[in-house]
Amino acid sequence: PPFPSTWARNHQNGRVFYTSMGHREDVWTNPTFQQILLGGLAWATGNVDFKLTPNLEETAPGARVMPPPKKAKPAAPAKKPAK
Repeated sequence: PPFPSTWARNHQNGRVFYTSMGHREDVWTNPTFQQILLGGLAWATGNVDFKLTPNLEETAPGARVMPPPKKAKPAAPAKKPAK
């Protein structure tokens, strides 16, 4: 997708960590996912000090571009009831 599935940012005096991963049960046993999650949570709770540099344009260049709206499909003709 043209947008990040995991990101972190500073917001005012707080920290925000987000991931859209983890919907499937098998993902939770994946060591890479576990490291992403633990690292993000450690940073968000202030247990890790790391200075974030915004990099959305470099990592997901199309993230700020809204796709054109999809055209509505015409409704299918109604089926005639069986006799």
